[in-house]
Amino acid sequence: MGKVRKPLVNTFLIELITYLSDIEWTSEILSDKIKRLSDFAYEHVNDQDESVKIKFGYLLWDVIDSEQRLLELYAGFLEKNII
Repeated sequence: MGKVRKPLVNTFLIELITYLSDIEWTSEILSDKIKRLSDFAYEHVNDQDESVKIKFGYLLWDVIDSEQRLLELYAGFLEKNII
């Protein structure tokens, strides 16, 4: 009987570790993107050039996209493991 449950526990733990690793990795990437955006904004705070505004928009979109992905990971984790 114990042999039947051990693979299930191992599978659960592997899935849990994978999910948490994805969340951690995505969080680190998001932090890097936020730093890159803030560095760019600080360097170009007084620039009015259209190309600067476009690049800022792309960097901001990239941050928002990563935030959305992280929220999806959190929601999936909660749905699967908590709720």
